[in-house]
Amino acid sequence: MTHIESAEPLSAEQQELWDSACNLWRLLQQRDIAAIQAAIHPQYIGWEAGSLLPHDRDFALKAAANDPVIVGCRLFPLSVQVYDSIVGVVHYTFEAEVATAKGKSEKVNGRWTEVYLKKDASWLLISAQGGSK
Repeated sequence: MTHIESAEPLSAEQQELWDSACNLWRLLQQRDIAAIQAAIHPQYIGWEAGSLLPHDRDFALKAAANDPVIVGCRLFPLSVQVYDSIVGVVHYTFEAEVATAKGKSEKVNGRWTEVYLKKDASWLLISAQGGSK
């Protein structure tokens, strides 16, 4: 189960954006690739820490299907900003437990910056940068 913590109260608009970011983690835990695809803009470009080049939506979807299973996680918002009610930027850190190939679990932590575009009343992920430390 995902546990969400916030150091400061968020406005309704910020909370809606933050909920969208948290929902992506829930979808990743459930491995709901169709729902993840619907939550990511077709022109998405991201950059994972340690990678030489940015990646596209197809790469992100393959990673969602093949990365280690997320057993549980905690997300810590550091900044949740909405611009003109259509662009959102979320900076946060995370702690997660993932299942290893040997049937054990491993703790990982890191940080992400995610950029969203509001389209048809939904926040779509258009870019992300970060990863495990």
